[in-house]
Amino acid sequence: MISVLVADDEINIREGIQKSIPWTELGLYSVGTAKNGDVAWSQIKNLQPEIVILDINMPGMNGLDIAEHIRNENLGSQIIFLTGYDDFPKLKKAIELKATDYLLKPVVLKDLHNALEKAKNQIKEIRSTQEYIKNIKGKLKENSEITTNKILIDFLYQQRSYTETIEKLLDLNVHFQMRKSFTVICAEMDEFEFLLEKWNIKDRNLYIFAYRKIVQEILELFGDGLIISEYPGKLTLIVSCEYSATDPRSIYVYANISEEVQKKCAKFLGLSISIGVSNIRENPEEIHESYQEAIFALNYKSIVGPKSIHYYQLIHPSSDSMIKTIGKELFLLNELKVGNEGMVKEILNKFIIELKKYKINEAKIISSQLLIFAIRIISNKGIEEKKLKIADPLSKIYRAETNSQIIDIVTNCMSNFTDIFKQQEKIKNPKIIEEAKKWIKNHLSEDINLNSLASHLHMSPNYLSSLFKQATGETYIEYTTKSRMKVAKKLLLDPEVKISSVARQVGFNDSNYFSIAFKKSEGMTPTQYRARYL
Repeated sequence: MISVLVADDEINIREGIQKSIPWTELGLYSVGTAKNGDVAWSQIKNLQPEIVILDINMPGMNGLDIAEHIRNENLGSQIIFLTGYDDFPKLKKAIELKATDYLLKPVVLKDLHNALEKAKNQIKEIRSTQEYIKNIKGKLKENSEITTNKILIDFLYQQRSYTETIEKLLDLNVHFQMRKSFTVICAEMDEFEFLLEKWNIKDRNLYIFAYRKIVQEILELFGDGLIISEYPGKLTLIVSCEYSATDPRSIYVYANISEEVQKKCAKFLGLSISIGVSNIRENPEEIHESYQEAIFALNYKSIVGPKSIHYYQLIHPSSDSMIKTIGKELFLLNELKVGNEGMVKEILNKFIIELKKYKINEAKIISSQLLIFAIRIISNKGIEEKKLKIADPLSKIYRAETNSQIIDIVTNCMSNFTDIFKQQEKIKNPKIIEEAKKWIKNHLSEDINLNSLASHLHMSPNYLSSLFKQATGETYIEYTTKSRMKVAKKLLLDPEVKISSVARQVGFNDSNYFSIAFKKSEGMTPTQYRARYL
């Protein structure tokens, strides 16, 4: 069983999570809740939960501060952030802190279940990794391949210098030539824990061997390099080529290697692979920094989803102005979700004007951020990848040589995404709107509002308001008022029912206010209506 702590300053969310999660069924148990950041950090230090559900904004220490403390003190907890749209710019920091996932409020129970499952699987993977490393240390003398791998792992973790590492490899007859530039690529099997359950021991060994063999053949075809197996399912490549770091051809070499690994593993092994690629460098003593960049990029699959390639160069804003521009993308994404083609084009045109002002590397980062979060929205809606007309747009941006090329990629992608969302809304809107109408009808006697309806449907109020108007031609208030007046007119035809009672039954505690609203809607007072039709 894996321990979980929930920290959120909103009691409804805090207690709602506590009561709604089937802890035992998920193989988890709760160690309690915390109502603010200070209490949460105290409990984390004392209880050391393996999973922490953290609200980003809390009184006292906020969620990011707590997460930073967890990482600095190597407590090892998996972190799930709860966040609102206003916290969008903070997501980069959350990724740097290696959060398992982030969930937008109001929290959807299914998403929370998935996040907990992901955290649980990562804990299992870490345990598997620790066990694997322990076994490596116990068998180092068995063969030179394991010894080589251990030397390279030590090098990645800065326990050996580059010079010492090359000397040790030569002693083992392993030759590596560092050419003009290099990059580090981290390639990881998606859903590896599921695959372990699916495979028997023989299949597992066969797939891991074949995975490494395919990567080795690709590496030999495109450049020179070393392969490190940190743990089963993940390979780290140190790749070098004959082009300098500033030569655009080096980008093509490293992008081709990454793409070929994905394609060949899918074609021959049926495996989904996610990849993180570092910046391109020339000084081999900086391989450790490149490795950290590749890991950071790989972690972006928690946002976009599996079977993705992420280039560190595209996801690391280098200035405040860039971060502000990335924040503005939120408005574009909101309109995209609704399938509002007109607003998407209007906001996109303004976005493109800003994009033209940046240097090409900065434009690549900003554009990639937009597409990453757009793809995440598509993934969350369960839209099939084959509906995307542009395959792997992030790699195309990585290869782009001008801002104009980047703008063309973004424009085409956003047009494709808008069409997809418009089609999805046509399919699902009737069901959502019918559910909304049913809820309004069943709660007409209560003091209801758009927020309460949105909460029931697990949607944001702004999104629901736009969707409702788009589907019915009326605002939420217009529809609710019309529904109330329809029921009121029926009740007024019964002379035994007092007007004050009619008012209460359609959600008006003040009969005078009801009379004013009725007259505004029907052109006469309730008394006049009753007199006319009785």
